[in-house]
Amino acid sequence: MSGDGKDLNFDKAAVARFTKGVGATIDGLGDLGGATGSVMGKGFSELSMTGMEAGHHGLSVEEQWSIEHPFVRQWRAVHRHELAGPDAAQELFDYLDNLPWGASRLSWSSIPNRFIPFGDGDPQPGWVEKFSSTPLKRHPWIMVAYAPGREALIGESDEVLADIDVLYAGSPGARCFCGADISQGSLVPVVADFGEFSDEGVRVHLPGG
Repeated sequence: MSGDGKDLNFDKAAVARFTKGVGATIDGLGDLGGATGSVMGKGFSELSMTGMEAGHHGLSVEEQWSIEHPFVRQWRAVHRHELAGPDAAQELFDYLDNLPWGASRLSWSSIPNRFIPFGDGDPQPGWVEKFSSTPLKRHPWIMVAYAPGREALIGESDEVLADIDVLYAGSPGARCFCGADISQGSLVPVVADFGEFSDEGVRVHLPGG
């Protein structure tokens, strides 16, 4: 929010530069505070044991990385979307808890997946088409979650995938999203059909693979 009360405007190029810079800074913290600290983005601001250090991921994500982040609020202002209550995000993170984990992130070597890397200038409309044969594209909606027990964002599948870098710009911790359907007038997250965003691309879970 700017000093005059108006939202700042960010184009996608600026967001990409911001994400890369923040990512490099957070990665650098690993040299000082260990791999867990760098992935969670906590630096030296918290001296107490984090949830991940106690065996649970994602619990030390700071408040600003949420549906109220300026990048996310700007996206919401121009895209059709719904907000999912805290229970929906909790359901996704509970599902993730039951998958193999390494020291700081999902152990993808033990999880059936497909990796869709970013190319120059991605994500672009053609990049979104690469998801056509993945479980995510079975669903008209995608739920973007930021932390357990917090509100999540649900948007149209193609629009979320096209702007996934904006929606997760600089966000630390597990950056996972999943498909969502409409059942009896209610939006229902399908947590087994999930993907994980990184600066290199997206890994899509292949349930039953």
